[in-house]
This record gives sequence, C-alpha cells and structure tokens, in this order.
Amino acid sequence: ILGLPDIFEHGSQIAYRGQLYPIHIVPTTLPDPNVHFTGECFEINSVNGIEVGSWIKEWMMNRIKLDIEAIIQNYGQKLGAYPKNYRIKHQKTLWGSCSRRGNININFNLIFAPYEVLEYVVVHEMCHLKHPNHSKDFWSEVEALLPDYKAPHQWLKENNYIINIGK
Repeated sequence: ILGLPDIFEHGSQIAYRGQLYPIHIVPTTLPDPNVHFTGECFEINSVNGIEVGSWIKEWMMNRIKLDIEAIIQNYGQKLGAYPKNYRIKHQKTLWGSCSRRGNININFNLIFAPYEVLEYVVVHEMCHLKHPNHSKDFWSEVEALLPDYKAPHQWLKENNYIINIGK
C-alpha cells in the first residue's frame, strides 16, 4: 500500500512519487527534526523520542505545493487559463475537482503516486476551466497538453485501491 507508515522509525518505508523509500533517522541535538530526501531514502535528523511523522507530512505538503504550482505555471501558459486558487485536500473519493468559480482541489494522496499522475490530475482539472464537462473538446484539450495522458489515467484506475487514504 502506498502511503505513510503507521510507525515512523528507522527502516520504515514511505511512498513518494510511486516508489517506496526507507526512513533513515540520524540522531541530532537540534531541537527541530529536519527532513531531507536523498533520492534513495528520507533522512531525518531527529532527537531520540521525537515523533517525526508530522515533520514528514509537513515536508510532503510543501513538496506537493511546489509541484502543483510548477504544473499550474507550465500548463496555464499553454492552456491560456489559470485557476483562481488551488487547495490541497485529504479527499477520500476524488483525486481532484474544479469549481464553477475557477478553483481547483487536488488530493494530497497524489504525493504517493508517480509524478506523471499528479501532473495529469492537475492538468485535467485545469482543462475544466475551459470545458466544465468531459466532452470531446475537453479530452482533446487534455491530449493536446499531455499526449500520453492515458497512461496516468489508467494508473489511477488500476491503483485507486492501493493509496492509503486514511493518513
């Protein structure tokens, strides 16, 4: 299951961008834990006994914000439309949504999926800014921006059950 572990300890695994990575806890005298993703593991400098889960969640929230903002900037220019606002939510049934007012919501749990899946969901919702439906024009717009959109779309269908949405 992709998501966060129940217990955050040295050797526990965290899903990030579709892969599992181990946690390496490095003791420190610093008062606040520091989370660093090396590409191979999550290194957390922490004082023994301090719960590091909240620090990892905060790091992941900051990371997904940066990713979403980059996707919005990149594709907003190509689409000619930007959301008025975006929110990251802990939704149980939706990966994303777009309101009639031009706001989009993105599910936090997409941090656990491959980056291309997050990119697809953000672009999908942004296309609703121009086409508030799933018409042929909507899907043509998605395909124009993401020619390979069917692969992440299929990933969501096939892996919907493996995301640990209870965290």
